[in-house]
Amino acid sequence: MTGFDHRVEISPGHCWLHQDSSKNYGVGSCTIHFYCIGEKGAVQFVLGTDWFPEAARQHLSKFPPSREPKPRAWDLSYHSREPRYEGQSLAYENCSILNGPCYSDGSALMAEEWLEGFLNGGTEWLWPKLEEYYLSVFENGSYPDVTPVILPNPAEGQLQQSEGDTNATRTDIRRSEGP
Repeated sequence: MTGFDHRVEISPGHCWLHQDSSKNYGVGSCTIHFYCIGEKGAVQFVLGTDWFPEAARQHLSKFPPSREPKPRAWDLSYHSREPRYEGQSLAYENCSILNGPCYSDGSALMAEEWLEGFLNGGTEWLWPKLEEYYLSVFENGSYPDVTPVILPNPAEGQLQQSEGDTNATRTDIRRSEGP
């Protein structure tokens, strides 16, 4: 597919703690935003990381770990130049993605479905999926199949299966024997 602008932005983490708890805005990690932008709007996939500034890491080290350190899928959503349904409210008067008014909606639950696909396939997997998602939102296309594709181990010469996938096939991998 063509005609899309792909953009990646990493938002900074922060440590906005204050001795006066009424002025405490907490700590936050970097977030990674993947945007697929077209004529009618944009779609985005957002990942949360465990990349905290040093001051935040020092503060968090005072507490027991609360979860496994891994990226989190935070959002799969769209930014539309026009309302997508009757009664939709304007989300942003000046959206930084569309450079103008924006109607937006999304889902953290849908984003979770995309995480393993992204972790196994990177942006080579993600960009076509976001383009398909764009078409599903703005052109009534089909929602993309976000089943992870597990890269084959070159030493084993076979395609590894996702859990529950019975359709994986053997593939031959030839390695060049360099000097």
